[in-house]
Amino acid sequence: MLAAAHRRFQQHQEIIWRGRGGVQDRTIYEDAIFAKTLRDMDLMEARDYETYVNLFRNLSNFMCRPNAIIYLDVSPEVSVKRIE
Repeated sequence: MLAAAHRRFQQHQEIIWRGRGGVQDRTIYEDAIFAKTLRDMDLMEARDYETYVNLFRNLSNFMCRPNAIIYLDVSPEVSVKRIE
């Protein structure tokens, strides 16, 4: 989980440094939601979750907030059909 957060942070910063904006299919903000879900399902230790939350808080001090986040709710089957 921490490696994913690190990579998402890098991607976020690269978009900012380019200065042209960008689109991401996954963001560091989603990772925070997934981490909470993993903790709630007892698939992540509470200590690891707290470490992640502290890391996220520190990283978020260096991030620009996105102008928009769009959530697409579609089943995997529909996604596959659209790709085909």
